[in-house]
Order: sequence, then structure tokens, then C-alpha cells
Amino acid sequence: MEAAILAHQDVIEVAAYAVPADVSEDEIMVALVWRSERVWGDLVHALSKTLPHYMVPRYFRALDAPPRTQNAKVRKEALRSEGVTPDSWDREADGLILKAHKIRERR
Repeated sequence: MEAAILAHQDVIEVAAYAVPADVSEDEIMVALVWRSERVWGDLVHALSKTLPHYMVPRYFRALDAPPRTQNAKVRKEALRSEGVTPDSWDREADGLILKAHKIRERR
């Protein structure tokens, strides 16, 4: 999944991790470093063409730089512990529901 997201021309770096869900299993969240202006919906549409619907993250968060270890690896446990933050984008809350490679926009 991270490779598919990195294939997007506007993404410089990505870290995928799980966050607790309200009613089911964990949800997928990604923290991204963008090359230019972020357009979440465009990224979701692109991912829905290459990934199964259940692999497209629900939550997205833009960062200037992710937290790193002394060896320059992304500290996913730090991101995971922060969970869904106020600056995160929830595609489902914004009406982008994925079902079997189709996007249904709820209005």
C-alpha cells in the first residue's frame, strides 16, 4: 500500500499504520509528506484504481516531516500512539465510501 501511495506524483513520503476503530477492527491511517498542495479526494480516487477497497486508508494526515529514530527510520509507534488527530482527514466523514473498487460519494 505504501508503494502505491508513493507512486502518486505529489507524495514524497508515506507511513502507514493502524488506528483503533469505533466499532470494528483497526482502520488504516497514513501520514504523508506532500510535494505540493494536497488533494485528498484525488489521491483516494487514484488509490481506488490500484488497490483493493479494503486497503485504501480511511484516515490521512499531512506532515512536514514524520518523527524519526536516530537511524532516520520513521517512528510509526509514535504516529500510532497519537491516533486520529484533529488535523487528520477522514475520507468516510467526507463522503468517500469505497466498496469493491467503486467510490460512492455520499452527499
